[in-house]
Amino acid sequence: MATDDLDRRLAETHALVQMLRERQDTVVTPRRVTFELRLPHRHAPEEMLTEARLTGYQVVSYRRGLLGGRLVLARKTAVDEPAAAAFTTELVGLADRYGASFELWLPEPELPSRRPR
Repeated sequence: MATDDLDRRLAETHALVQMLRERQDTVVTPRRVTFELRLPHRHAPEEMLTEARLTGYQVVSYRRGLLGGRLVLARKTAVDEPAAAAFTTELVGLADRYGASFELWLPEPELPSRRPR
């Protein structure tokens, strides 16, 4: 695994978690998070998809383009520092094993609880 890429992705993850905290998000609340990986080839290796599924990710989509593909995964998880660092490390490793790159993660917004009137 490229240490500089992992370090960079972990720094980006830390910044995103801090931004969520600043917006008063309860980052320990599990929610659906989507993840994007870029592949240099047009076909996602079946082994990669299987590994993603076995580690708890749902394969949402795979789009092919002229220069490669984009794989979108999802999983319900908290987005606090430990959880975010864990899934970032896991997905950078997955991407590295298959010649891909981990691009980003996006949490669903936390919806405020509504009290009945």
